[in-house]
Amino acid sequence: MGKLGGQIMKQFIEFLEDNLIQNDDWLTNGHFIIKKDALGIYENKFLAKQSHDKRAGELYQNIVKDRELSEHKTKDKKFIPKYIIDGDILASEKSNIGIKKVYYDWFTKKGFELYTINPEKEYDPLGLYKNSKFVGVLLPCNVADYEDTQYIPITYLLIAK
Repeated sequence: MGKLGGQIMKQFIEFLEDNLIQNDDWLTNGHFIIKKDALGIYENKFLAKQSHDKRAGELYQNIVKDRELSEHKTKDKKFIPKYIIDGDILASEKSNIGIKKVYYDWFTKKGFELYTINPEKEYDPLGLYKNSKFVGVLLPCNVADYEDTQYIPITYLLIAK
């Protein structure tokens, strides 16, 4: 595992330090729930050493199953961050919700794409996709919880090769 891979793995372990719930197929930390087969070898080796809990299956029933069913009913919209709030929350528009930058960075580095599944529901989780396949959800956070919320536009520099 290279330096970048080591950093990504360290971050993954930090995500799970306080709250790890998993069964044979699913994993959650309370901020996301994901199919374990969408993770890499090193993440799964780490998880194999941790305890299992049937609550992960219940979470699947309550959160993910609805998203899997609704993904075929609605047109997904790719989540593209346009604003950063207080340095650690990303938002695609000026609203009361966003996602933690640390999760966005980790999932996109690992090749996941994030989509809004139900744009009409403000607090609906984002869908996680890998290789165009639905593999889980990322829960949003409430931007209104942050004092003096300022939406700072994110500028993307396009560099021609």
